[in-house]
Amino acid sequence: MLKVYLVEDDPLVSKHVLDTLNETPGIRCVGHASRLATARVDLPQCRPDVLLSDLGLPDGDGTELIAELSHAPAIDGVWHPHILVFSVFGDETRVIQAIEAGADGYFLKGCTSDELVRVVEQAALGEASSAPTIARHLLKRFREDGFSDSGFGDSAFHGLDGASGM
Repeated sequence: MLKVYLVEDDPLVSKHVLDTLNETPGIRCVGHASRLATARVDLPQCRPDVLLSDLGLPDGDGTELIAELSHAPAIDGVWHPHILVFSVFGDETRVIQAIEAGADGYFLKGCTSDELVRVVEQAALGEASSAPTIARHLLKRFREDGFSDSGFGDSAFHGLDGASGM
């Protein structure tokens, strides 16, 4: 059973995500928090395989939680969730900050139920999920930081900025 934990303060979005995942065979939401403080207490007990986290929360930024989980040693030497940012389109700067903090990928609020399930299943397998918009943003940042000067930027990966697979 794939265990998922949701950090989301919008009740309608939460209901959609929880209903979708709990109705999917093989997936269960083992917890939900609308605040960072609650998630910090729940996560070590729930030990989800995948954490879906919004960024803008009433008591802080989800990036804080992502950084804490990403830089903390695994609990009992084994538990460390795959982390997905769950954000609104157009929030690229904050999403990139979350990825730099340790998020494994992101997906958009408003996605279809099928897309939600697919992204969660991919995350559980360790596959990074990202929309083309964010992939382009990341590539632009790498290029600005001199990444393409290494010669690697001219490889086959150079064409990814228009691909839908990243």
